[in-house]
Amino acid sequence: MLTKHCAECGTQISAEDWYEFIALKYCRSCAREVRRRQQAEWMREFRRKQREQHALTRQLCTAQQEEIERLRMLVALEREKVRELTDEIGGENA
Repeated sequence: MLTKHCAECGTQISAEDWYEFIALKYCRSCAREVRRRQQAEWMREFRRKQREQHALTRQLCTAQQEEIERLRMLVALEREKVRELTDEIGGENA
């Protein structure tokens, strides 16, 4: 039987085979707490990244909406020019 000490509390822990021994770092009670802390940290980081990604997406959507509005205004101006030219040409032919 192989033995070593828990990295968290220092309690002696043992393992039956070599592979279990090299994977073992914490006693059972500490392993639950460490896993819980690691998962909480992972979720905090995941949520932070999601917030950043959503903020960038919102900025991109806002910029695209502004561009669409600008293009709509340009199209309206071009339509007005076409109407004026059509009226001008129609007036010359009459």
